[in-house]
Amino acid sequence: MNRVIIVILILVFNFSVSCKNKKSNIVITDIKSQNKMTTFSTNIPASFEEIPVSENEISKDLFLGNIVDSKKWEDKNGINLFIIADTTTNDTSINLTCYQIHAYHYLLKSDKFELLKDFKDFNYYYSNTSICSLCEQSLDVLDLDKNGIGEVSFVYFFQNEKQPDNIENSMTLIMIQNGKKQTIKGTNYSKIINENIIVESSFNSYPILKKYALKKWTKEQSTHH
Repeated sequence: MNRVIIVILILVFNFSVSCKNKKSNIVITDIKSQNKMTTFSTNIPASFEEIPVSENEISKDLFLGNIVDSKKWEDKNGINLFIIADTTTNDTSINLTCYQIHAYHYLLKSDKFELLKDFKDFNYYYSNTSICSLCEQSLDVLDLDKNGIGEVSFVYFFQNEKQPDNIENSMTLIMIQNGKKQTIKGTNYSKIINENIIVESSFNSYPILKKYALKKWTKEQSTHH
């Protein structure tokens, strides 16, 4: 009888130790996961060293209109050239002006720039009442996800100068990495901050890029409303 009791006690003890070990392993796994997330979220984005480039160096056949801003840098893909330009077309028959903003991302291959991604947006307003403008110093190149390939982002807006509080005044953030584009769209109407904005669903696949983009959006909207 005593032997049976001793065997039962040993089995209960071993089962208890086993459960504790399993529970401990689960906790340790969770702690490691939390630490990884903390480290990931506190990474400081690295910017690429820019290669000086003047407007005169950029061939006219690489863009339409007038250059507003440009960046040139080298990353894992090679030497990149990014151009933002704008055009204005007047239609006097209906007294409307078409404001357009263009973006071009080129990659240098065999001593020739090849187009990786281009983008265009436009809006129509009554002549001499509105502007299309790149937010000052909003064009930057970072390596937020530390994969050695630059993410380019910039913010621009269409605005009726005679009606600065017009709810139709729009603002857009564009982020481009390796030929893929994500956008945030909304208004720079002064009475709306971070409301009714549309964040492209593809941003959900890049949480660290989305976090930076939303922060940049908020900063530019508060500055330019």
